[in-house]
Amino acid sequence: MKNVSNFYNKKGWKSKNNITLDSNLFEDNRVVAKNYVKKCRLKIMNYIPKKGKNFLDFASGPIQYKEYLKYSNNFKYRHCVDF
Repeated sequence: MKNVSNFYNKKGWKSKNNITLDSNLFEDNRVVAKNYVKKCRLKIMNYIPKKGKNFLDFASGPIQYKEYLKYSNNFKYRHCVDF
C-alpha cells in the first residue's frame, strides 16, 4: 500500500500533454485505440443507475476523461474517494 501511495503522491498524477503518468503506464493511449476505449468507458453507464442523489466514485483519480463526468450527470452529489 505504501508503494502505491508513494507512486501517486510523487509522480502518478503528473501529466504531460494532459495525460497522467498512471494513464500512460496502465492504459492504452494509442491513437488507434482512442475511439474504442472511449466507447468502453461509456458502456459502463449501462450498469450505473440513471439518476439519484449520491454518486460514490471510489478510486476516482483525477477524472481525466470527459466520459467519467457523464457517470454522475443525473446525480445531485458526486463523492470522490481515492486513497
